Amino acid sequence: MTTIEFLVATMNQPHLTFFEKMNINTQAVIVNQLTHKTKGSCVIPEKEAVKCISYEGKGLSKSRNIALQQATADIVVVADDDVQYVDDVVAIIDTAYQTYQEADMICFIVERTGTPTPKKFRTTSSEENYLSILKVSSVEITFKRSAIEEKGLLFNELIGAGEALYCGEESAFLYAALRAGLTVRYVPIKIGTTDMSTSTWFSSYNQQYFESKGAAFYAMTSRWYRILMIQFIIRKQKIVKGDYSYFAVLKMMSNGVKAYKKARDAK
Repeated sequence: MTTIEFLVATMNQPHLTFFEKMNINTQAVIVNQLTHKTKGSCVIPEKEAVKCISYEGKGLSKSRNIALQQATADIVVVADDDVQYVDDVVAIIDTAYQTYQEADMICFIVERTGTPTPKKFRTTSSEENYLSILKVSSVEITFKRSAIEEKGLLFNELIGAGEALYCGEESAFLYAALRAGLTVRYVPIKIGTTDMSTSTWFSSYNQQYFESKGAAFYAMTSRWYRILMIQFIIRKQKIVKGDYSYFAVLKMMSNGVKAYKKARDAK
């Protein structure tokens, strides 16, 4: 029987109340990231089928990697603490992998609430490519653990929430999977809902955002990142031309690439 496990990233949680709201009734690994102020006061007690790990540090990608390294199930689900899953989420995921047996990774629908601009999802199933993965958010990702481990894939810890370059880690992860020869499929079935009104990773389309996007594109591909920058400016021109010129956005993204290289070389 196929086993499914949820890898939950959270911060400063003293108990499992949040987890109960997520509606997860199967295996899970919870990684509870602690800040200095709460060190030693937010240790979550483990319960049956749930492994809890608390550590002092920062960076969403680091938490995801810790969870991945502790995972044991056949299929794992990337999760945040603000996602509430549908009742039959395990059956949905299991059926999808039975239907698309060639898929190493399957991306589903996680609807957004608490935002004036809900995400629009594609309505037909398809294999993902290097451009379509840019539409995928981390909590929509599931994958066969064996496929990821065989290729030695991890989330890039230089980018992602909690870092100065705070977004794009899921795109870099999916890009690496495609480059490694894995099959990534999108299936338009809802597995959960997330409340964006409590999200803290995104504030506005500002300098830090564009620098982070540039860094993410470079993390994805050091060869074609400039093309990804240009397509981003074209796709997001309504956003871009509101406060910045195209050249200014391109320059900010290029500065993000420089910051990424500096962080990488210093590591």
